[in-house]
Amino acid sequence: MRDWDEARLATVWVRERARQMLGGELANTIGWVMVVLLGVFIVVGMVRNPLAWAFGVWMR
Repeated sequence: MRDWDEARLATVWVRERARQMLGGELANTIGWVMVVLLGVFIVVGMVRNPLAWAFGVWMR
């Protein structure tokens, strides 16, 4: 769960930066798309490649 919280905080930071740089609804939409893509990438990676778990532990 700690990894998921860290990923969520990172995506929130990315969304805030995008909103500051671009402003408006476009930045918000791009931010949410990035959040969804990151979530899908993490889930698919863990399901298809057990090494993703080991890599995540190693990155810590």
